[in-house]
Amino acid sequence: LDVVARDAFERSFAGYSVILVDSPSAQATDAGAEKALGLRPYFVIYDACDVINWDYRVNEVSRKTELSLIVFKETKSAKKGMFLREREVYYRVFWLDDAVLWQLWQEKKNEKGEIECVPVTEPAVITSQVSIPAAIIGKLGDKPPLRDLAYKNIEHAQMYSDYRSIVHKTCVPLPYTTGVSGEEFGRVIVTGK
Repeated sequence: LDVVARDAFERSFAGYSVILVDSPSAQATDAGAEKALGLRPYFVIYDACDVINWDYRVNEVSRKTELSLIVFKETKSAKKGMFLREREVYYRVFWLDDAVLWQLWQEKKNEKGEIECVPVTEPAVITSQVSIPAAIIGKLGDKPPLRDLAYKNIEHAQMYSDYRSIVHKTCVPLPYTTGVSGEEFGRVIVTGK
């Protein structure tokens, strides 16, 4: 849990991150069968760039603002023939209606070569849930909170680099001569002494 918490915190440097809690869809009759099948809840951390869309609503009963829609982009690598792999893009959608529903969509090219999203699964109800099972670290839509510090560090590094370059040019002795005319200049020999 420590590693996951650190990872989620680091990913929120992009502005925010989201932890989605999920569980396998298989059912077990008792705790022993559940343990034997390895059916345990798990969570997936999504970066800010993977959260495509979201919306909030005010709960009519509690008057609290709650997440009513969230769409995650997932990219998977799939085998294509013996020697190639191709990237497949999916969209996992969760929304609130009278219950929590979810659906999986996939990007595909149609006969015209245009990309369109087609449903992979039918909308399914998540039983025993009254809210979308997502924990948001930060606030959806926030800009990276440490961006200005990063730019300040870059500015400092560039200024220090410029300063070191100038110091090198001004602190290196340059040879010069006095009392030599322009005609004699071609005959002047500079030595290291």
